[in-house]
Amino acid sequence: MKDIPSFTHLSDSQIRDEVARSVGSERASTAHLIAVLAEYDRRRLYLADGFKSLFLYCVDGLHLSECASFTRIRAARASRQWPAVLRALRDGSVTLTAISLLAPHFTDANCEALLAEARHQRKSDVERIVARLAPKPDAPSLVRRIPSPSIGSPTAAALHAPRPSQPQAALPSQLHPAQPPQPQPAQQPPPPLAEAMSGSPASPPSLRVTTAAPLPPLPKLTALSPERYKLQVTIDEETREVLKQAQDLMRHALPNGDPAVIVARALRLLVDDLLKKKAALTQRPRPAREMTDGSRAIPAAVRREVWSRDRGHCTFEGPRGRCDARSPLEYHHVIPYAMGGQATADNIELRCRAHNAYQASLDGLGWEPLTASESG
Repeated sequence: MKDIPSFTHLSDSQIRDEVARSVGSERASTAHLIAVLAEYDRRRLYLADGFKSLFLYCVDGLHLSECASFTRIRAARASRQWPAVLRALRDGSVTLTAISLLAPHFTDANCEALLAEARHQRKSDVERIVARLAPKPDAPSLVRRIPSPSIGSPTAAALHAPRPSQPQAALPSQLHPAQPPQPQPAQQPPPPLAEAMSGSPASPPSLRVTTAAPLPPLPKLTALSPERYKLQVTIDEETREVLKQAQDLMRHALPNGDPAVIVARALRLLVDDLLKKKAALTQRPRPAREMTDGSRAIPAAVRREVWSRDRGHCTFEGPRGRCDARSPLEYHHVIPYAMGGQATADNIELRCRAHNAYQASLDGLGWEPLTASESG
């Protein structure tokens, strides 16, 4: 087996070319795997190889993860009916994840159009396409107390386990008021996934291997239908009281006290307040003050003009185009302050923190590469 090569001797441009070449090679290999897996599935060779389903062959025979097996099987079966799937995977215009999300909605009439619409789109964008194709009803507005797990249970241990360098995630709220809270079972391979891939019921409970409960998931924003999203969070007692007070104060205009309306209005006020502090955006701006020479402070009028001009985006331009980061944004001196640059609108740009630090390194002002934890 050959050793993994080192690329430290290559120039920056050669590294870029090598990355692009490697990605192209990976895409071609993925499309090749999907094509041969589709034929393997068509012939049901997994049965002769001792597996009752293609899913188990991928997991136990090829040692792919459950998620990787699911996406590849769904793409393989879709490619048998719609060859355009393989072409999209080979040229990298659509990812395996996008294919797995769209495949249940493909038809002979819409496959090509959906692949074109999903071209180079992120997962969240593809989820919005799916929400348009198969809209779900709005989630009911509900505030409900979450039952405390019993001491010593796997769930309780997971809740109180330390999580270095990360804030503790919130538990999702319960969405079924008519039913009492049910204890969560130990983590298992998802039955719908296994059954969908195998075409047979999941293994009997006596044969399943149980594991400790996972850590609570992060709050999630899910597309339900076009322009409709489900937000699921957990709040503490103090926040619950603030919400209840807001509902009481709005009964004249909002008789049902819908939390969704209150959250929408509260977020709008919060964003307006943050923009006022960050970008000096206000309904009645004060007259611009005369800037003091040599001052590092950026006047409110300059911050306001720069934010509006740069549209709240990082302005760094690379070989592939402009960075589209919206956070965390900082005000960047085109001519560095240390080199005499003034805090004027012509000399100030919005930059994300990473590109602001990167530009400082190019200007010779010192910069250390981000660590793995910082690069996020």
